[in-house]
Amino acid sequence: MVDHHQHFWHRTALAGLLLCCAAVPAMGQGVALGLRGGLNSATAKTSTDGLDNTPRTTYHAGGIFGIGITETFGLQLEGLYSRKGLATEASAPGALELAYIQIPLLGLGIIPTSPSSPITPHFFAGPSLGFEVACKVSDGSGGSVRCSDGGATTNTFDFGLLVGVGVSIGKGSMAFLIDVGIDWGLTDVADGAGSSVKNRTFMASAGFIFPVR
Repeated sequence: MVDHHQHFWHRTALAGLLLCCAAVPAMGQGVALGLRGGLNSATAKTSTDGLDNTPRTTYHAGGIFGIGITETFGLQLEGLYSRKGLATEASAPGALELAYIQIPLLGLGIIPTSPSSPITPHFFAGPSLGFEVACKVSDGSGGSVRCSDGGATTNTFDFGLLVGVGVSIGKGSMAFLIDVGIDWGLTDVADGAGSSVKNRTFMASAGFIFPVR
């Protein structure tokens, strides 16, 4: 039976995708809104010797509320639905499938360019709060169960750092946004398991932004 709690969070994430926002570079001093989404290459740093964990290709979606403080610095409050975890191979194929509502608070540096240039580079960094909304384990044969049913216990809160770079393309009322970043988890996901598992996620996303004030 499909987990109704998971359905609720999926609907919440989709609402966030439609209502949330993205980034500062197009507006200088002011407020900007937009949307973005893209791919995750998710794996984990583990303390278990010999564990062969490989990246899982998943996704993230959501947006950012951006406030420009100066022409070269701003703040971003993001709201993302982000899928993470890890896959294992060799003698024990399977996967740990995690999903979070993620809230990064980022400082955004904007690199000045010629007024005639349509491209504006930027970089960002800051803390990220993750709230687990789904956890499944699979055995590599296509079947999966909720972590609680499979005897796995995970922390429902994940604190990390998000750093990255990107560009906005376009001037005026709307710009196209391309970002790449690394979400570096600092919290042990494997609650009470006797070994350390910390999320490591490479993120590549695209979207659009537009100033509102």
